[in-house]
Amino acid sequence: MPDEVCNIGPGGRKVRRLMGLAMLAGSGAMFAILVRAGMPRPVRAGLFVPLLFGMLGVMQARDGVCVALAAKDLQDSDDGPVAVTDAYARARLRVRARATWWKAGTIALVGTVLAVLA
Repeated sequence: MPDEVCNIGPGGRKVRRLMGLAMLAGSGAMFAILVRAGMPRPVRAGLFVPLLFGMLGVMQARDGVCVALAAKDLQDSDDGPVAVTDAYARARLRVRARATWWKAGTIALVGTVLAVLA
């Protein structure tokens, strides 16, 4: 089995990409509103949550790994969720899901710090 084990199909990737980009656009709009309204800098720290979920959607689409499905040992190749029975694939999906969380979290944290400092 190749190293690049995926648990979502093209349809799932498209949905996650669109939702992630929508969350990132919403985060940008919220940032602009907070700055325009003169809100104190610590309030901008609340942008972490939408930034995290926006980046998570984009990263899941890019990596082909749904972190929620990986946690349940499932895959959805656009035909509905089915169990991942191969032990190697389950282990690889867990590792890749953890990496996806870390990438999304790190980028969201950096974005939040920049929003607070702006």
